[in-house]
Amino acid sequence: MWYAIIAAAVITAAVLIILLIPVRVFALFAYGHKNAAKLDVKIGFVKLKIPKKVDGKKKTMPTDSEKTDKTGVLDKIKTVHKIYSEFSDEILGLIDYISRKSMVFENVRIDIEYSTGDAAATGILCGVINGAVWGALGIIDNRAGIENMDVKIVPDFNSEMLKIEASCIARLKNVHIIVIAVKLFRLCNKIRNKINGKESD
Repeated sequence: MWYAIIAAAVITAAVLIILLIPVRVFALFAYGHKNAAKLDVKIGFVKLKIPKKVDGKKKTMPTDSEKTDKTGVLDKIKTVHKIYSEFSDEILGLIDYISRKSMVFENVRIDIEYSTGDAAATGILCGVINGAVWGALGIIDNRAGIENMDVKIVPDFNSEMLKIEASCIARLKNVHIIVIAVKLFRLCNKIRNKINGKESD
Protein backbone atom coordinates (compact mmCIF):
# COMPACT_ATOMS: atom_id res chain seq x y z
CA MET A 1 0.00 0.00 0.00
CA TRP A 2 2.80 2.42 0.91
CA TYR A 3 4.38 2.20 -2.53
CA ALA A 4 1.06 3.15 -4.14
CA ILE A 5 0.85 6.23 -1.90
CA ILE A 6 4.42 7.21 -2.80
CA ALA A 7 3.73 6.71 -6.51
CA ALA A 8 0.58 8.83 -6.31
CA ALA A 9 2.50 11.55 -4.45
CA VAL A 10 5.29 11.55 -7.04
CA ILE A 11 2.83 11.70 -9.94
CA THR A 12 0.89 14.53 -8.27
CA ALA A 13 4.10 16.47 -7.62
CA ALA A 14 5.20 15.97 -11.23
CA VAL A 15 1.83 17.22 -12.53
CA LEU A 16 2.02 20.29 -10.27
CA ILE A 17 5.53 21.09 -11.50
CA ILE A 18 4.46 20.74 -15.14
CA LEU A 19 1.44 22.99 -14.57
CA LEU A 20 3.72 25.63 -13.00
CA ILE A 21 5.89 25.84 -16.13
CA PRO A 22 4.84 28.68 -18.47
CA VAL A 23 4.38 27.91 -22.16
CA ARG A 24 6.00 30.24 -24.70
CA VAL A 25 4.49 30.33 -28.18
CA PHE A 26 5.80 31.99 -31.34
CA ALA A 27 4.00 31.86 -34.68
CA LEU A 28 5.00 33.27 -38.06
CA PHE A 29 3.22 33.32 -41.40
CA ALA A 30 4.53 35.27 -44.37
CA TYR A 31 3.41 35.49 -47.98
CA GLY A 32 4.71 37.73 -50.72
CA HIS A 33 8.36 38.78 -50.57
CA LYS A 34 9.23 35.62 -48.65
CA ASN A 35 6.93 32.67 -47.97
CA ALA A 36 7.21 31.07 -44.54
CA ALA A 37 5.14 29.26 -41.93
CA LYS A 38 6.48 28.48 -38.48
CA LEU A 39 5.22 27.54 -35.04
CA ASP A 40 7.50 27.23 -31.99
CA VAL A 41 6.22 26.04 -28.62
CA LYS A 42 8.60 26.06 -25.65
CA ILE A 43 7.71 24.35 -22.37
CA GLY A 44 10.57 24.80 -19.93
CA PHE A 45 13.66 23.44 -21.68
CA VAL A 46 11.60 21.49 -24.24
CA LYS A 47 11.14 23.24 -27.57
CA LEU A 48 8.78 21.98 -30.26
CA LYS A 49 9.12 23.30 -33.79
CA ILE A 50 6.60 22.88 -36.57
CA PRO A 51 8.20 24.26 -39.74
CA LYS A 52 6.53 24.23 -43.13
CA LYS A 53 7.76 21.27 -45.15
CA VAL A 54 7.37 20.68 -48.84
CA ASP A 55 7.75 17.07 -49.94
CA GLY A 56 8.74 16.89 -53.58
CA LYS A 57 8.98 13.12 -53.72
CA LYS A 58 6.82 11.24 -56.16
CA LYS A 59 3.93 9.41 -54.53
CA THR A 60 4.11 5.62 -54.59
CA MET A 61 1.60 2.89 -53.88
CA PRO A 62 1.57 1.93 -50.17
CA THR A 63 3.03 -1.44 -49.23
CA ASP A 64 1.17 -4.09 -47.20
CA SER A 65 3.03 -3.12 -44.04
CA GLU A 66 2.14 0.56 -44.56
CA LYS A 67 -1.52 -0.42 -45.04
CA THR A 68 -1.37 -2.41 -41.79
CA ASP A 69 0.17 0.55 -39.96
CA LYS A 70 -2.54 2.82 -41.35
CA THR A 71 -5.23 0.43 -40.16
CA GLY A 72 -3.65 0.38 -36.70
CA VAL A 73 -3.65 4.18 -36.60
CA LEU A 74 -7.32 4.29 -37.61
CA ASP A 75 -8.18 1.85 -34.82
CA LYS A 76 -6.39 4.08 -32.31
CA ILE A 77 -8.22 7.13 -33.63
CA LYS A 78 -11.55 5.32 -33.23
CA THR A 79 -10.61 4.36 -29.66
CA VAL A 80 -9.68 7.95 -28.81
CA HIS A 81 -12.93 9.21 -30.34
CA LYS A 82 -14.96 6.66 -28.36
CA ILE A 83 -13.26 7.69 -25.10
CA TYR A 84 -13.74 11.37 -25.89
CA SER A 85 -17.42 10.81 -26.66
CA GLU A 86 -17.94 9.18 -23.28
CA PHE A 87 -15.95 11.73 -21.26
CA SER A 88 -16.57 14.80 -23.44
CA ASP A 89 -18.53 16.65 -20.73
CA GLU A 90 -15.70 16.28 -18.21
CA ILE A 91 -12.99 17.08 -20.77
CA LEU A 92 -14.78 20.19 -22.00
CA GLY A 93 -15.56 21.16 -18.41
CA LEU A 94 -11.87 20.99 -17.51
CA ILE A 95 -10.91 23.00 -20.60
CA ASP A 96 -13.58 25.58 -19.76
CA TYR A 97 -12.33 25.84 -16.16
CA ILE A 98 -8.75 26.35 -17.35
CA SER A 99 -9.61 28.91 -20.02
CA ARG A 100 -12.20 30.82 -18.00
CA LYS A 101 -10.63 31.01 -14.56
CA SER A 102 -7.07 29.78 -14.54
CA MET A 103 -5.23 30.89 -17.68
CA VAL A 104 -3.39 34.16 -18.14
CA PHE A 105 -1.46 35.36 -21.21
CA GLU A 106 1.60 37.55 -20.74
CA ASN A 107 3.71 39.61 -23.15
CA VAL A 108 1.26 39.20 -26.01
CA ARG A 109 2.81 40.55 -29.20
CA ILE A 110 1.10 40.73 -32.57
CA ASP A 111 2.82 42.27 -35.58
CA ILE A 112 0.90 42.36 -38.88
CA GLU A 113 2.08 43.81 -42.17
CA TYR A 114 -0.18 43.46 -45.19
CA SER A 115 -1.05 44.80 -48.60
CA THR A 116 -3.57 43.83 -51.25
CA GLY A 117 -1.80 45.59 -54.09
CA ASP A 118 -4.60 48.17 -54.21
CA ALA A 119 -4.32 51.28 -52.03
CA ALA A 120 -8.08 51.72 -51.51
CA ALA A 121 -8.68 48.07 -50.62
CA THR A 122 -5.65 48.08 -48.30
CA GLY A 123 -7.01 51.10 -46.44
CA ILE A 124 -10.46 49.55 -46.03
CA LEU A 125 -8.96 46.26 -44.88
CA CYS A 126 -7.00 48.10 -42.17
CA GLY A 127 -10.22 48.77 -40.26
CA VAL A 128 -11.43 45.21 -40.69
CA ILE A 129 -8.17 43.72 -39.41
CA ASN A 130 -8.03 46.11 -36.44
CA GLY A 131 -11.58 45.25 -35.49
CA ALA A 132 -10.97 41.50 -35.74
CA VAL A 133 -7.69 41.54 -33.80
CA TRP A 134 -8.81 43.83 -30.98
CA GLY A 135 -12.17 42.05 -30.78
CA ALA A 136 -10.44 38.67 -30.38
CA LEU A 137 -8.04 40.08 -27.77
CA GLY A 138 -10.99 41.56 -25.87
CA ILE A 139 -12.74 38.19 -25.73
CA ILE A 140 -9.54 36.46 -24.53
CA ASP A 141 -8.93 39.17 -21.93
CA ASN A 142 -12.49 38.91 -20.58
CA ARG A 143 -12.44 35.12 -20.50
CA ALA A 144 -8.90 34.46 -19.26
CA GLY A 145 -6.67 37.49 -18.86
CA ILE A 146 -3.97 39.35 -20.79
CA GLU A 147 -1.02 41.20 -19.31
CA ASN A 148 1.23 43.44 -21.42
CA MET A 149 -0.02 43.71 -25.02
CA ASP A 150 1.91 45.06 -27.98
CA VAL A 151 -0.11 45.14 -31.22
CA LYS A 152 1.13 46.62 -34.49
CA ILE A 153 -0.95 46.56 -37.68
CA VAL A 154 0.91 48.22 -40.54
CA PRO A 155 -0.56 48.56 -44.05
CA ASP A 156 1.87 48.50 -46.98
CA PHE A 157 0.64 50.42 -50.02
CA ASN A 158 3.52 49.47 -52.31
CA SER A 159 3.31 45.72 -52.82
CA GLU A 160 1.11 42.64 -52.37
CA MET A 161 2.16 40.79 -49.23
CA LEU A 162 1.12 39.46 -45.83
CA LYS A 163 3.25 38.91 -42.75
CA ILE A 164 1.92 37.90 -39.35
CA GLU A 165 4.08 37.41 -36.25
CA ALA A 166 2.54 36.53 -32.90
CA SER A 167 4.03 35.46 -29.60
CA CYS A 168 2.91 35.12 -25.99
CA ILE A 169 3.55 33.39 -22.69
CA ALA A 170 0.68 31.30 -21.32
CA ARG A 171 0.64 30.22 -17.70
CA LEU A 172 -1.77 29.00 -15.07
CA LYS A 173 -2.59 31.05 -12.00
CA ASN A 174 -1.00 29.41 -8.97
CA VAL A 175 -4.22 29.44 -6.94
CA HIS A 176 -5.96 27.15 -9.46
CA ILE A 177 -3.15 24.69 -10.14
CA ILE A 178 -4.03 22.25 -7.33
CA VAL A 179 -7.71 22.20 -8.39
CA ILE A 180 -6.70 21.53 -12.01
CA ALA A 181 -4.28 18.78 -10.93
CA VAL A 182 -7.01 17.03 -8.91
CA LYS A 183 -9.54 17.29 -11.77
CA LEU A 184 -6.95 16.04 -14.26
CA PHE A 185 -5.94 13.14 -12.02
CA ARG A 186 -9.56 12.04 -11.55
CA LEU A 187 -10.27 12.29 -15.27
CA CYS A 188 -7.15 10.31 -16.21
CA ASN A 189 -8.03 7.68 -13.62
CA LYS A 190 -11.54 7.27 -15.09
CA ILE A 191 -10.15 6.98 -18.61
CA ARG A 192 -7.55 4.44 -17.48
CA ASN A 193 -10.22 2.35 -15.77
CA LYS A 194 -12.35 2.52 -18.91
CA ILE A 195 -9.45 1.33 -21.07
CA ASN A 196 -8.74 -1.48 -18.63
CA GLY A 197 -12.39 -2.53 -18.73
CA LYS A 198 -13.20 -1.44 -15.19
CA GLU A 199 -16.08 0.62 -13.94
CA SER A 200 -15.01 4.05 -12.72
CA ASP A 201 -16.10 5.20 -9.33
